[in-house]
Amino acid sequence: MSTPDAGVAVYRGQTLDDRIDERRKQLLDAAFTLLAHGGITAITMRAVARQASLSPRYFYESFADRSALLAAMFEQTMVAFAQAVSTAIQATATDPLSQTKAAIAAVTELLDSDPTIARLLQESLAEDALRDTASAAIPRFIEMTAGLLIDDAWYRTADPIKMRLDISALTGSLTRLFIDRSERRFDVSRDDFIDYCTGLIADLVQRRQSRR
Repeated sequence: MSTPDAGVAVYRGQTLDDRIDERRKQLLDAAFTLLAHGGITAITMRAVARQASLSPRYFYESFADRSALLAAMFEQTMVAFAQAVSTAIQATATDPLSQTKAAIAAVTELLDSDPTIARLLQESLAEDALRDTASAAIPRFIEMTAGLLIDDAWYRTADPIKMRLDISALTGSLTRLFIDRSERRFDVSRDDFIDYCTGLIADLVQRRQSRR
């Protein structure tokens, strides 16, 4: 069992860094609670501090401002997506189509199990403080997912400009599909939805391969 370094102040078994990390988690948890009940506009410095039962001064211990908090929430969400997708791909047969389907299923399951994530994804695109973050993070997530596939030759050898266009197209299409599904804009079964998204990606890859 490790012990704190000599000279590190410890209070009730926690170092200062431990307490800062704990308060940061409390603030993030509080922000997600506010998001679930009132949307992104409900997230303010004072509301988050109050929800976390912390003094407002502790907010600035972890976040420079509201925008920094929202960015941290989005980053935490992207990490959750990445972990779910990576686990699903590694647990699936090695053919890319099965792995792509597993990745789509993992994202669908995460959104179904936590509607707050779907709300953050939706509202981030209309929030000035998050628009640029979301516009950059979602394509990076799709690019990361493509890089996890076993047979990624199409991805590694593609024309860089066309690849950016492909990723942009997939980003817009998949984001809109997941948001529309979360808002129940169409009546389709979970399995059919996953199959459709998988086919959308497979069709794009096959077109790219046929032109090589």
